[in-house]
Amino acid sequence: MRFKRSSYSSTQGETCVEIALPEDIPAGPIFIRDSKRPTGPTLLIHPAAYTRFTQALRQGALGPDNPMT
Repeated sequence: MRFKRSSYSSTQGETCVEIALPEDIPAGPIFIRDSKRPTGPTLLIHPAAYTRFTQALRQGALGPDNPMT
């Protein structure tokens, strides 16, 4: 599986998030990890939840006063 670094991650490497899509499972989970800890824990998210999350980020809908429900 190949992880791709987020375009919003820091270039200095201190805040890097990477995602991977399983190539052999078309509707499989999205894998998310901290690039500083490639052998550390990986978060698996359902594709629909990931889409909802990224849409909320783009719309500025997340923050202490606007949590996802």
